[in-house]
Amino acid sequence: MSTSDKEEDLPSFHRYDKPIGPLQHRAQTWDTGAVRTLRGIAQKKIRLWKNTYKYKPIAYHEDIRILKILHGKEGSNLECMLFPSSLQSTKSTSTSNCHKYCALSYWWGEDLPTHPVEMYDDTGVRDGLQTMTPFNSSGKFYIRDNLAAALKQFRKETEDVNVWVDALCINQTDVEEKTAQVARMDVIYSEATYVCAWLGAGKPESRETFDFLKNKVLDLQELDNLVKTSDHARKWRLVVNLMKNRWFSRRWVIQELALARIAVVRWGSEEIEWSNFADAIALFMTKHDEITDILEGKEKTFSAMQDPDTHIGALDPRALGANILVNASTNLFRRLPDGTIKQRLVNLEVLVTALFLAFEASEPKDTIYAVLSLAKDTMAQPNLANPPSWEVESVDESPAPTPPFLQIIVNSCLSSFYSLFSLFWAASGDEDPIDPRIVPDYDKSLTDVCADFMEYCIERSQSLDILCRHWAPQPRKPTQLEELKGTRAEEVEKMPSWIPSIEGHAYGGPLDTLQGRKNGDSLVGCDERQNHQHYHASGNLRPCVEFRKRSPDVKTCQDATLLEKSNQPDISAPPEASLKFDRTPKQPAAPALQLRPRKFDGTLHVKGFKLDTIKSISGRVSRGIIPAEAFEFGGWPKLCVGDTFPDKVPDQLWRTLVADRGFDGTNAPAWYRRACLECMTHVDNNGDLDTNKFKDIEDTPATMKLFLKRVRNIVWNRKFFITANDRKNHGELYGIAPPKAAINDIICILFGCSVPVVLRKVENEDRHIFVGECYVNGMMDGESLYVKMPDHPYFK
Repeated sequence: MSTSDKEEDLPSFHRYDKPIGPLQHRAQTWDTGAVRTLRGIAQKKIRLWKNTYKYKPIAYHEDIRILKILHGKEGSNLECMLFPSSLQSTKSTSTSNCHKYCALSYWWGEDLPTHPVEMYDDTGVRDGLQTMTPFNSSGKFYIRDNLAAALKQFRKETEDVNVWVDALCINQTDVEEKTAQVARMDVIYSEATYVCAWLGAGKPESRETFDFLKNKVLDLQELDNLVKTSDHARKWRLVVNLMKNRWFSRRWVIQELALARIAVVRWGSEEIEWSNFADAIALFMTKHDEITDILEGKEKTFSAMQDPDTHIGALDPRALGANILVNASTNLFRRLPDGTIKQRLVNLEVLVTALFLAFEASEPKDTIYAVLSLAKDTMAQPNLANPPSWEVESVDESPAPTPPFLQIIVNSCLSSFYSLFSLFWAASGDEDPIDPRIVPDYDKSLTDVCADFMEYCIERSQSLDILCRHWAPQPRKPTQLEELKGTRAEEVEKMPSWIPSIEGHAYGGPLDTLQGRKNGDSLVGCDERQNHQHYHASGNLRPCVEFRKRSPDVKTCQDATLLEKSNQPDISAPPEASLKFDRTPKQPAAPALQLRPRKFDGTLHVKGFKLDTIKSISGRVSRGIIPAEAFEFGGWPKLCVGDTFPDKVPDQLWRTLVADRGFDGTNAPAWYRRACLECMTHVDNNGDLDTNKFKDIEDTPATMKLFLKRVRNIVWNRKFFITANDRKNHGELYGIAPPKAAINDIICILFGCSVPVVLRKVENEDRHIFVGECYVNGMMDGESLYVKMPDHPYFK
């Protein structure tokens, strides 16, 4: 290859099978004796291929580029041509003709682009085969492994193929074009002839897996027979491994697939219609318990447990992106017979904080931005309890072309281009714009993005429950490439404690779902169609909340992690406390790209009151094992050898173990009490109860298994506590707290929050850290509000 095809010395990993970690050790060079870092050595030795293809400009506000994969034999080099095309929605104003295409949805991969594609100039011929000569060649374009495998798979020997793929069809170096094109990606996918979900290059088991889904799982009668024996354990493992495919973890695939009129799933040369795939996965999940028993029964050997491809372990397929995407694609919209979206059904808060937590985004801000086009409330909605100041007249929801402002979905590569995006939006001249707080803006800090989103959601829902849902992404860390180059995309922020990290979710972050449960389920419920609260600890009181903004003359960036409160009220008098989150200075960070000054000072002011203080607290419920002190706090006696078990279990104990609710959020069934008593007779000699012990024992009563399953879902990684009865008017309170809760933490009721929360006072300061939600037996349905409350906003 000529030297013109290579860029100057830049770090890269494409010559290595394994990624290079941080290179910090120093090496001695024997030729000169000088000491230099391995980072410098890597920069000298590793090169990155450079694209030589030059894009031709297009009318990017109206047209798109289509990639024509030129015909060729298997094994030959990829040859392609780009040409402009209008969309169905723009053909009346575009000078280009409208052409059919398939839109590719795929995982970009973590490798660097090393596969060359020979790019040819547009010949103007759209139909028939294109015959190219070296005189038509325009340069090379380098792509990653996964995309190269996809294009080679789509290529045919006797026919050219039209596809749309973002990496090639958008000029990534043209800021204005990229801004306009990415803002219309929802239209690009919805107007494609079909969308292909590319799972990657085929494997030996690809055909066997797809055949099993199509010919066995989709046969309802056959499905019942499949789970009666363990004969098909290997094929069930293949299905689980398919659901773990990395494509199902990409946040942007939600939009790409959900907006498609027709979609197919392709794995190498094997293909299945999305509707059939979705049905197969949904049916698989109906047999989840039986399949799990089959797979766990085959994994009792040490060697099987060490093989990640065969060992299921604590993995719960219900938490995987594949299962969530199947359910969401069915329930996000109402469609017309031709597949056109008639109505969006789910609001933005649910999409971000509950529905799509299993999907990752390389840019943390895309946690919100990648689902904007799917939400029903990205347009103005009528009949709010308290219409905010930015509310505008509602629009007709009858079927109509999607307004351009709903198309504003910008991907992670636009971090410094928001000003151009704003110009593009303003030029569209549309009324009823999307709320400015949730408009994609990559120049904002992650704290500002999350705070704007939370403020928006609280105004619409009139609830503070978003404080208790673990959804917020972690700040983006430097990539290995950035570490080697000595650059960082942005300084790593310290997020406020009131922005709940996804690490506290039941299954942790997107990649943690493969390891099984990490925490207990959230206590605040969230139905897919509307906010549905399981509890009403603050009654039906509306929140009184203020997200404090920074003064315009403040130039430094600060993070907020603390909460400050005014004088606490006597519980016997009307509550008068105003709780506020305050800020702490951020430690100096490494040089970073300059973001605009932060909008929020990190202070969240809310009103509520103190309920009590934690006096004693147990250890964490590790891996489902409940320590003896948790039962003692709840009134179960500490038994010695020869003692007789009580014939009743304290009411507060069994109710707290299940958070006084059943699986569907309804009141706990009465038989839980009897099941709990049976379980208490099986504690070990230390008084601990292993909730996992009985699920694999064949003759364990089914009711006992169900009860213990509910207990695990609630208590996993949490702590039990009793309070000090500070106010001397309600006795000691018993409950469950977050894993970081500690003695002397305070239990509070925040107006507008459906569950109590735990706060921690900072020593020698009038400030508190927000620890998280908690369950307090007997205080979950407004029992603490026995005095008449003043009207909102309660107190000054």
